[in-house]
Amino acid sequence: MNAINRLFTFNKKSSRAEFIGTLLFNFFIGGVGIFLADSLSEDIAGIAFFTVAVVYLWILLANYVGRMRDMGWDAWNVVFMVVPVVNFFVLLFCLFAPTKKVANRAYK
Repeated sequence: MNAINRLFTFNKKSSRAEFIGTLLFNFFIGGVGIFLADSLSEDIAGIAFFTVAVVYLWILLANYVGRMRDMGWDAWNVVFMVVPVVNFFVLLFCLFAPTKKVANRAYK
């Protein structure tokens, strides 16, 4: 249950391995959710797709915020994910930047 709670919280730090694992898990769950929403009737498919999209984006943002905190960046840098070219470079930094070692680790 702790792993599920970590998916949705913004108050954490994520190592590179956790970031990559959560990113791959999120892509898989998003694809499965879209596939399932597509197989539903038109009456509830829109609601199901919206629900999947909101959960997908929440987990994605929480994952990026956790990784940025682990790298020593401010969590508000996640705003750069909406800029089309900059978001690719933010992703590369999140994938390859090392963890910043600090004496006081407020987030775990």
